[in-house]
Amino acid sequence: MRLNGKVYDNAELKRIAGYVMQDDLLNGHLTVYETLTYTANLKLGANSTEDEREEAVLRVIKQMGLTKSQDVIVGVPEKKVIKEEINHF
Repeated sequence: MRLNGKVYDNAELKRIAGYVMQDDLLNGHLTVYETLTYTANLKLGANSTEDEREEAVLRVIKQMGLTKSQDVIVGVPEKKVIKEEINHF
């Protein structure tokens, strides 16, 4: 298997990949930006600087097309605020 055209192993995949939970497993009171920052702090931790984590968060927001929604609260299953906000754009 290849990742970005290069052969990789499980250790490499674990190093560069992450998973952000959805729905009721997220804190529905945080914004998109806050949720991704929380995940970046857990995933990247002490191996990165605060600036590197911030850069990673902003890169993911841009890649996912969430720039306009980054300050929108994610919501809870009963009220999925981010979904409604994205559909609004």
